[in-house]
Amino acid sequence: MGDDFMAVAFGIQRGADPALMRLRFVDPSGAELGVIVRTDSLPLILREVQSQTLSADVVPINRGTLAASGVRSALRGHTVAVQPDGSAEVTLMFWLEPEGRMVTLPWSLSPAERRYLADDLGREA
Repeated sequence: MGDDFMAVAFGIQRGADPALMRLRFVDPSGAELGVIVRTDSLPLILREVQSQTLSADVVPINRGTLAASGVRSALRGHTVAVQPDGSAEVTLMFWLEPEGRMVTLPWSLSPAERRYLADDLGREA
């Protein structure tokens, strides 16, 4: 890693443009390095960081558990990265109680599927 910047702290700054975000990294001497990224790219960046840092021991999801009626699970988070063509990469993260672990499900949505889902979510119950 040689001359790479070694960050020991970081911060996030939002400016006037909501489509951009400045990530600020600080090294042990107090020197700062700023990186400006598009906010819609953050889910993809985070997904890549997770894939590089999480354990390589991947346990397959028990599809029977997922399909079972009455299975308890709790949504813990999600990411949505809308692409320039209108498609979207969606990741749902939820706690699957019968297996006692967090499960991540990635979806790729076409522009039409994304619009359909957005319409459904926008309806009043």
